[in-house]
Amino acid sequence: MRLDLGEISRLAKETSRDVLGKFVPISTAIAGAQTSDGSDALKITIVYPEANADDFGGTQLLNIISRMKSELHRAGEDRVPLVSFARMEDWIELQRDRTRTFG
Repeated sequence: MRLDLGEISRLAKETSRDVLGKFVPISTAIAGAQTSDGSDALKITIVYPEANADDFGGTQLLNIISRMKSELHRAGEDRVPLVSFARMEDWIELQRDRTRTFG
């Protein structure tokens, strides 16, 4: 089964909040993707403000990835989640670069 992108975004935000407590991701970006072996996947980017970057470490990020995979599977999503993290400031610049390149 494939969840709609809005539901995937909601799950990603809730999972992040559960792990990080007071820290709340600003947004998520979800897109279809494929793994290196051609399996269907979901590219999930969790975007957070730079000011909060020091509030968490690698263990928490790995916990988010693990929980997100479990939550998506429990909800019936069969695509592989490819989770990444970006600071808001970097994300804005990446979006500008994409627009300049492809726009």
